Parts: sequence; C-alpha cells; structure tokens
Amino acid sequence: MNSPAGTLLTLAWTFGLMSLLAIGGANSTIPEMHRVAVDVQHWLSNAQFADMFAIAQLSPGPNVLIVTLIGYHVAGIAGALVFLRSGHGLAGQQAGGDQQGLDRATHGRLQKSVHRKI
Repeated sequence: MNSPAGTLLTLAWTFGLMSLLAIGGANSTIPEMHRVAVDVQHWLSNAQFADMFAIAQLSPGPNVLIVTLIGYHVAGIAGALVFLRSGHGLAGQQAGGDQQGLDRATHGRLQKSVHRKI
C-alpha cells in the first residue's frame, strides 16, 4: 500500500500531466483517466468510475469535476485539494493568465481611449 504522501504525489503527477493533454476540454482525457484510475492504479472499479463521471456531468460547474471526485475518493480532502493545484495544472494557469490579459485589455488605456472618442 502506498503511503499517503506517495498517493498524493501520484495524484498530482498523474493529473498534472493529463492537464497538458486537455486542450480539447477535460472530456478528451476521460479514457486516460479511466485507464490510470481503474486499470493501472486500481483506485476505482469500472462502476465507481462511471458513477463519478455521471456525477461530474450532472453537477453544475466544470466537466473536470471528475478529477476532484477521484482525488477525494483516493485520499479524502487532501486528494481533492491536490487536484486543485495539479489537475488544473498548466491548462488552468494558462486560462487564468488569458483571463487576466482580457481584463487588462478591456479595462486598460485602449478601452478608455476608445470610449473617449465615442
């Protein structure tokens, strides 16, 4: 059995790498999530994975909620929190950076200049 720290590191590494593949959205990585969580790590059964996928799809919010549910199932609250840092990974940071750039563009000098001219 893995130590709790080892399990958390495995969660972070696994879902951090998968976040780099999620360019088409979180659902593009579902088959790989299933392979890792069910076949490789044996964290879940097929039925448990299907249930978590259904809950994630029915719940309001991002489709990637399934990773939080897997993290919670594997390592409790700590596992869910690890996802928030690794599951969003670079993809989440990129989206956040894009939003900040959009905010600067829409509330910056250019917008003020255009509004003064209109």
